[in-house]
Amino acid sequence: MSTLLGKIKQLDIAERIQLVEDLWDSVATRSSDFPITEAQKTELDRRLAKRASAKPVGISLDQIAQKLGVSI
Repeated sequence: MSTLLGKIKQLDIAERIQLVEDLWDSVATRSSDFPITEAQKTELDRRLAKRASAKPVGISLDQIAQKLGVSI
């Protein structure tokens, strides 16, 4: 086991979760280090447009209450 991994495993759960969050934030702030291809950008744009134009799924809490005959 690597020394670093051993030290990480000695941290309590809250400290490990914080470590993961900090690591993730450090990756997210350097997203320019992970360029995407034009094809990937086109696909992401297509998916975002499809999601933006999609009708909402499900029913509202008011509709559920009405079906149950209760007021909220």
